Amino acid sequence: MTPRVLVDAAAVPADRGALTRYVDGLVAALDRAGADLAVVCQRADAERYGGWRRPPG
Repeated sequence: MTPRVLVDAAAVPADRGALTRYVDGLVAALDRAGADLAVVCQRADAERYGGWRRPPG
Protein backbone atom coordinates (compact mmCIF):
# COMPACT_ATOMS: atom_id res chain seq x y z
CA MET A 1 0.00 0.00 0.00
CA THR A 2 1.38 3.39 -1.02
CA PRO A 3 1.37 5.97 1.79
CA ARG A 4 -0.58 9.17 1.14
CA VAL A 5 1.17 12.20 2.60
CA LEU A 6 0.15 15.86 2.79
CA VAL A 7 2.98 18.24 3.73
CA ASP A 8 1.95 21.71 4.92
CA ALA A 9 4.83 23.93 3.82
CA ALA A 10 2.76 27.12 3.82
CA ALA A 11 4.67 28.61 6.75
CA VAL A 12 8.17 27.89 5.42
CA PRO A 13 10.08 31.17 5.84
CA ALA A 14 11.50 33.05 2.86
CA ASP A 15 15.04 33.17 4.36
CA ARG A 16 15.62 29.50 3.38
CA GLY A 17 17.30 28.49 6.62
CA ALA A 18 17.44 25.15 8.41
CA LEU A 19 13.67 24.61 8.47
CA THR A 20 13.45 25.02 4.71
CA ARG A 21 16.33 22.59 4.12
CA TYR A 22 14.56 20.06 6.37
CA VAL A 23 11.23 20.40 4.54
CA ASP A 24 12.96 20.25 1.14
CA GLY A 25 14.79 17.07 2.17
CA LEU A 26 11.65 15.50 3.60
CA VAL A 27 9.62 16.19 0.45
CA ALA A 28 12.41 14.84 -1.77
CA ALA A 29 12.79 11.67 0.32
CA LEU A 30 9.05 11.01 0.33
CA ASP A 31 8.95 11.49 -3.44
CA ARG A 32 11.86 9.08 -3.96
CA ALA A 33 10.13 6.54 -1.72
CA GLY A 34 7.10 6.64 -4.01
CA ALA A 35 4.64 8.27 -1.60
CA ASP A 36 1.42 9.72 -3.01
CA LEU A 37 2.57 13.21 -2.10
CA ALA A 38 0.80 16.57 -1.98
CA VAL A 39 2.44 19.77 -0.75
CA VAL A 40 0.48 22.82 0.37
CA CYS A 41 2.64 25.91 -0.01
CA GLN A 42 2.59 29.60 -0.75
CA ARG A 43 2.21 30.59 -4.40
CA ALA A 44 5.82 31.85 -4.42
CA ASP A 45 7.04 28.33 -3.49
CA ALA A 46 4.93 26.39 -6.01
CA GLU A 47 7.84 25.93 -8.42
CA ARG A 48 10.13 24.75 -5.59
CA TYR A 49 7.73 21.97 -4.62
CA GLY A 50 7.01 21.07 -8.26
CA GLY A 51 4.73 18.07 -7.72
CA TRP A 52 2.27 19.80 -5.41
CA ARG A 53 -1.39 19.83 -6.16
CA ARG A 54 -4.37 21.74 -4.84
CA PRO A 55 -6.65 19.91 -2.46
CA PRO A 56 -10.17 19.44 -3.87
CA GLY A 57 -12.86 21.94 -2.96
